[in-house]
Amino acid sequence: MAVAHAEAVMRSIAAWDVRIPVELVTIPTIQDQYPELAKEVDGRAPYVWELEKALADGVIDLSVHSLKDMAAKRNPLLPVCAVSQREDPRDVLVLPSGVGRLLKGRPLGCSSVCRRYQLGKLFPGIQLKMVPGDVLSRLDRLDNGEFSGMVMSAADLKTLGLESRINRYFTAREMVPGCGQGFVAVQCRAGERVGYLANYHNANSWEISLAELAFSQTLGGGHSSPATAHAWIDGGQMTIRGYTVDRQGEKIPGMFSGPVKRAQKLGVELAAYLQAEANERG
Repeated sequence: MAVAHAEAVMRSIAAWDVRIPVELVTIPTIQDQYPELAKEVDGRAPYVWELEKALADGVIDLSVHSLKDMAAKRNPLLPVCAVSQREDPRDVLVLPSGVGRLLKGRPLGCSSVCRRYQLGKLFPGIQLKMVPGDVLSRLDRLDNGEFSGMVMSAADLKTLGLESRINRYFTAREMVPGCGQGFVAVQCRAGERVGYLANYHNANSWEISLAELAFSQTLGGGHSSPATAHAWIDGGQMTIRGYTVDRQGEKIPGMFSGPVKRAQKLGVELAAYLQAEANERG
């Protein structure tokens, strides 16, 4: 997945100026070697901080991530300098190869707390299990009979050419996607010129990502939080819809709209409103 995303960035740079030398550097991470030991670090997926260290140390000049894996609170020394056009942000259900329905007696797998929370509401009574690892390793475990199904990102499967594995698309109302899901982010060192990323960067994606990550940051979210939000732009207006969870585990939903130029503030305001509602419930 990471290689596919990085190669897309490389193609965009070459299209901007073929004379710019570009080299793909792959960095083995703890997530690759020991997925069961990998833990979130300051709101980031475990492999993100390893790539950030390589970037800060000058081993690489750009790092490429799925935006959903990054911390909502950005390091000003390592800013996100480009965000891709959003791929399909929806979550999907994948079944074992050759199987046409969820099998009884086996858990349904997922890889984030917000997915687990929402699946518990969609499929009450079903056994849910968190599954670490990359897309292909999770599919292997699914096909080897460990799970009745797996809930994954449509964008990830499509990037890998595995769209045919999708059994069902969940609407963004059924399963609110994770903040930043479907975006690829390019990270650089502060102060460096990155005009060669102009072809890759998408202005609407940037605004949407600001709203969703502001929401997550305000609630102190990350991979370990059940709260999430999904934003979109239509005719110069942005709408962001999301939810948080009260102390009893009940969902508190909300939706705010406003001009695109207020993207970040909309994310903050929605999160603050939901937090106030949760505090009122005690």
